[in-house]
Amino acid sequence: VLGVHMVKNANETALTQAYGVFQKEVHEIKPDYMPETVTSDGWQATQNAWQKLFPSVWLILCFLHVFLKIKKNTPFTPLVSRFYQKIWSCFRASNKRTFSQRVRRLSDWVSTNNLPGVVGNQIAKLRHRKSKTAYDYPKAPRTTNMVDRLMRNMDKYLFNTQYFHGNHESAEETIRG
Repeated sequence: VLGVHMVKNANETALTQAYGVFQKEVHEIKPDYMPETVTSDGWQATQNAWQKLFPSVWLILCFLHVFLKIKKNTPFTPLVSRFYQKIWSCFRASNKRTFSQRVRRLSDWVSTNNLPGVVGNQIAKLRHRKSKTAYDYPKAPRTTNMVDRLMRNMDKYLFNTQYFHGNHESAEETIRG
């Protein structure tokens, strides 16, 4: 993973430092590199770090993370099951217009059926961001699955090695290796 870096916490300052390692290393390979988009999990500290390092980048909210946040914070019921079908219908929209229509209809449906607050909040985020979506950038991924798969393997490795022993530098070398 290009530019991988260990930080002691996950606040905006630390994440900016960590992603700064990526920025430095990618600029060593391609000095004029400037990402057009970054698909993010929606965590504000992550988004702020990317914006500081690459001011012109457009941040795209990972659709899967929206779904997972709702799923984690909403008790399962038949109505919620129906909601899951509807939200994935939004994701499968073939273009921006269809996506916007589906999200608008879903928002109305959520209001009518009085689903828990987290559902409404996440759908409101989708509606707010619909003016610029991954549909505006056809090459941009709408989920972070590719990175999540790499991170899952890294997590397995770290678990199998009992995470970090020693000092920060040796942990950094382990991760980079």
